[in-house]
Parts: sequence; structure tokens; C-alpha cells
Amino acid sequence: MKPLWTAGAALALSLAWTAPALAYSECSGTVGRLYVDNAGYIWVNVALAGGGEGSVEIVATNPNKLTYYSALLTAKASAKQVTFRFTKDTSTCTAVNSDLMALWLD
Repeated sequence: MKPLWTAGAALALSLAWTAPALAYSECSGTVGRLYVDNAGYIWVNVALAGGGEGSVEIVATNPNKLTYYSALLTAKASAKQVTFRFTKDTSTCTAVNSDLMALWLD
């Protein structure tokens, strides 16, 4: 029984070791300007919490664009800080980021 348990534990550890990391980048700031066009494209200028400016691009094909837009309007109206989460762990906050995966109001 013990060799079977040891083999199972070794297999579980090897699978965990080879699993991809859940990497992402985050940037926080306040919403400056919002641009929305008739094709559904959304552009957000962000005053970054650490200083400087960045931009977030939400393409028209993003399935969550209306949810993001609603949260961004709320953040702008209430002057709340927003934290943006991007899928790439190499996203730079002062660049234009188009890989938005989540956001929340702080």
C-alpha cells in the first residue's frame, strides 16, 4: 500500500511542477478620459497611482466590454481608483495595454 501512495504523491507533485504559472500584471490609477466609438471600441486614459499615465484598450470583440464600461463609468463618476489586471505578466503600466482580463474598483 505504501508504494502505491508514494507513486501517487510523486505523480501529483510532477503534475503540479509542470503546470503553467498563472501570471498577470496589474496597474492602478484613476480614470481620466473615456473614448467610445460607434463600433464598440473603448479607450481609457488612466492617471497612474505611482505617477504618469497609461492607456487601456478594450476592443469591440471583447465579450466583457459592457461590464468593463459600466465599472469604468462608475469609477469616473465616483473618482475611485481602479486596478486593471492584464493577461501578460510583462505589461507595462505606462504603455497601451489591450489584454485586459479583469478590473475592480478600489
